Amino acid sequence: MFIQTSSEMFQAILAGGFVGSFFLLLLGYLAAPRISKVLTIPKRVLLPLVTVLCVIGSFAANNRSFDVLLMFLFGILGFFMRRRSYSVAPMTLAIVLGGMMDSNFRRAVSLASSEDNKLLALFGRPITMILLLLLLITLATNSNLFNRRRKSK
Repeated sequence: MFIQTSSEMFQAILAGGFVGSFFLLLLGYLAAPRISKVLTIPKRVLLPLVTVLCVIGSFAANNRSFDVLLMFLFGILGFFMRRRSYSVAPMTLAIVLGGMMDSNFRRAVSLASSEDNKLLALFGRPITMILLLLLLITLATNSNLFNRRRKSK
């Protein structure tokens, strides 16, 4: 609908995107050699600088010192996860998507509250059963018990 009613505006946005992409490419080619010099900075200088910038950024987000404490706690958690060879990506996904999942689960429970059997209303549909079965298969095949049996063969 936007393209039909405001074709000139759409063309201007598209042209601006192309021009911006060209300048970004040019900037990348010109700046990449200079930015790569950051890798030559010794770790004893770079790590405190990054830490200070992280503290400033986490405090500036909400102006609360609790956010700085939370940043350090998750940094320590990430350190120990890396040390014990745990993948950090699932934890990051859980932190990012956890709030959204919680609010949508609450919405589903409130919608199911009108029915007699709330669990059957939530988990009794065929697509839900298929997804739960796939989840159980994934968990079973990735478990330590399954991996030990497979390695011993």
